[in-house]
Amino acid sequence: MTVLERDPAPPPATPEEWVRPTVPQARQAHSTMALGRAILARRMPDVLAALLAGGAVEHPLAGYAPPTAAGAADPALLADLVPLACRRSLYQCVLRHCVEEQPGVDLRTGVTVTGLRWRPGTPPQADGVTTREHGTLDADVVLDATGRRTALPRWAREAGAEVVERVEDTELVYYTRFFRVLDPAAMPRMARGNATVLVLDGVCAFAFLCDNASVAVAIARHTHDRALERLRDPDLFDRAARTVPPIAPWADPDHVAPISGVAVMGGIRNTLRSPLRDGRPVLLGVYPIGDALAITDPTFGRGLSLALAQAEIVADGLRVEPDPGTVQSTLIGHGLAAVAETHWWDSVRHDRARANRWRATIGLPPGPAAPPTAVPMPIAGAASMADAHVWVRLMRAVHLLEPPGSVFDDGDLAEHIATLDLAAPRPPARRTDLLAALEDDLLTTG
Repeated sequence: MTVLERDPAPPPATPEEWVRPTVPQARQAHSTMALGRAILARRMPDVLAALLAGGAVEHPLAGYAPPTAAGAADPALLADLVPLACRRSLYQCVLRHCVEEQPGVDLRTGVTVTGLRWRPGTPPQADGVTTREHGTLDADVVLDATGRRTALPRWAREAGAEVVERVEDTELVYYTRFFRVLDPAAMPRMARGNATVLVLDGVCAFAFLCDNASVAVAIARHTHDRALERLRDPDLFDRAARTVPPIAPWADPDHVAPISGVAVMGGIRNTLRSPLRDGRPVLLGVYPIGDALAITDPTFGRGLSLALAQAEIVADGLRVEPDPGTVQSTLIGHGLAAVAETHWWDSVRHDRARANRWRATIGLPPGPAAPPTAVPMPIAGAASMADAHVWVRLMRAVHLLEPPGSVFDDGDLAEHIATLDLAAPRPPARRTDLLAALEDDLLTTG
């Protein structure tokens, strides 16, 4: 196996020192869901062991189900609910070192891929990779892991094929800052074990536990909510985060110390590049994975774990059908499309619903309507706090161990939730609270 890596230099001594301008999302919060951790355990135990040795932490969620008599949790459904808390910086360094030590892998750094060599036909088949530094390299199979800026659609057009891209704006701007926890034993328990996730009336607020007693705090706003643009200022970001009670301890200078500035990421689009058209492969011998295949709203934390799932699909497909061609590409293409399309569409529908609520808050007309769901996400979240059965179902879907439709499209679950005596949700904070924090600064500095 030959791996072509664009970054020229080896990683530095510590993960925090590795700056990768071509990977802006590396400075944002990441989450390895239970599915991702399970794949590491069964397919890459050396990577998981190295992550744990480097300070990553496993968080079994069995003890987080609500202690209620209603809907008792099935212990068998709790055993694999184990996410992994780890920053992207540690993850990429560990993965790089493990690849370098892997027998049979030729890692070439500082290489820019400029295109694919195609064998004529319908559909065209990739049998080589063109590079700026090494000319053309022969290949039986090509994996495209070049990320959200993949050139595969353009390369396909040059070969006479079309990779259809489906794109929907998430209408999000994301702000993230990392902190070091001074005394982990003194901190409150997070609602989801390794995370606290709040979708409020005009903002999202998150806290994710990471490796080595670090925590990521994130706030997201609507793209057109200019009143919150000043969140990029570190002091104002911290002040705004402290207006949200469940997040406040993780931005409190008495409990944490900042270890980064505020990283800002916009232009986030749910994007799908299906390898199939009418059930048949568009291309032969080339398989996109990760963001090259599909991008989903990062607030759901799915990207890293889905990339691992897609890599596993490709590996299993190559084992079943090692000969490149139509049979192999059909087998792998259907596996990739099933995973990518399911989670892309789920992200789109939830984002439409959330974006329209936010649009109403800031006085904008509605965007595309969200299709109806049997169990809207806010209802599922509220019910999970009162019913252990719903909690387990929701957590298994959130952590990608079950498809999202197992919760949001389940009419029987909707009927069960309707029988619960749920109080109306009371948000712990509102967009106006964050605005007040920013305006207080204007008053004190004006």
